[in-house]
Amino acid sequence: ARSVVTALKKIADFNIKEIATGHGPMLTESTIEWMEKYKSWSEKALEKQGPSAALFWVSGFGSSERLAQAFAHGLTSSGVKVEMHDLNAVDSFEITECLARSNVLSICTPPLESDAAIAVANIIAGASPKQHKFVVLDSCGEGQQPVPLLVNKLAEQGIEEALRPMNVEGKVTLQVVQGFEESGLSLGKAMTQKQKATAAKKTDKDLSKALGRIGSSLYVVTAAKLGFRHAMVASWLTPASEEPLGISLAVAKDRAMEPLLRVGDEFTVNILEEGNPATRDLVKHFLQRFAPGADRLEGVESIQGENGAAILRGACAYLECKIVSRMDASDHWVAFAEVVGGSVAKANSVAAAHHRKVGTYY
Repeated sequence: ARSVVTALKKIADFNIKEIATGHGPMLTESTIEWMEKYKSWSEKALEKQGPSAALFWVSGFGSSERLAQAFAHGLTSSGVKVEMHDLNAVDSFEITECLARSNVLSICTPPLESDAAIAVANIIAGASPKQHKFVVLDSCGEGQQPVPLLVNKLAEQGIEEALRPMNVEGKVTLQVVQGFEESGLSLGKAMTQKQKATAAKKTDKDLSKALGRIGSSLYVVTAAKLGFRHAMVASWLTPASEEPLGISLAVAKDRAMEPLLRVGDEFTVNILEEGNPATRDLVKHFLQRFAPGADRLEGVESIQGENGAAILRGACAYLECKIVSRMDASDHWVAFAEVVGGSVAKANSVAAAHHRKVGTYY
């Protein structure tokens, strides 16, 4: 819808005789009326959309594209609409239109004295303190504008920070990329918080309380991928099949661990024990707020399983699983995973129970 509105404005003064829609036959008659209809349809579609972010990156420069894509994926996973523009190619008209549509401006550091740097200057000049917030992303390119310099230029315009600048020290590792994605998730959650709170108020309270009576246990799910390890507390997990042995796991789309729980990935379910002090300590540890890209398992006693994921010494049993398929379930993914291994550490242990007052939260 956004691209259609922008294109229509660009060709407003043209004498249009034919329209190639790309989704149907050529339109050769009443082209003015058809253009008005496309404009109306697109503007109505934009009105229904929630918060949006613009992400400006630099092609062929450092790790700008890779890091920008990771950050954008985090935003979109949280339900934020993201519009990406290459600073080497975007023109002043596109910048003006993009700023009018966006709430947050995410800007990758450009090379000094370049066309990209000129584009950034135009973005800063057009930004509005009443409408915009910003975040600066390190492109990790040689001869780039320093991150603090770009931050100061935006601050001088009265633009508030939406997120602390993403400054990279050293090489761009998988952990750095994960950190950018998690930062995008964090920003996306903040941008959609008001919208979700409004929706939650409309939920039937009695229905929510009834849903909360569905019982569940407490688990810590761990995984490792390309040398990066992760962990999270989970309760929306249940047996799903007998042959092969399988379980289902619901993962929020804006969960930091979601990129490690896709089809083909392996993970371990650490089953926590009822009444064990270690359970309380583990839950408290994994529910704390971690910095983007932080190692959640640092300081936690564990051993590495055959699939590379951590087996917690405080767990009473564990299951090693491999995701076979995923189903889109609105704001969650429901993963079906085959159980390929596991063991019990305490023969007489009972899994920790998790009781909720309402069913709309974990």
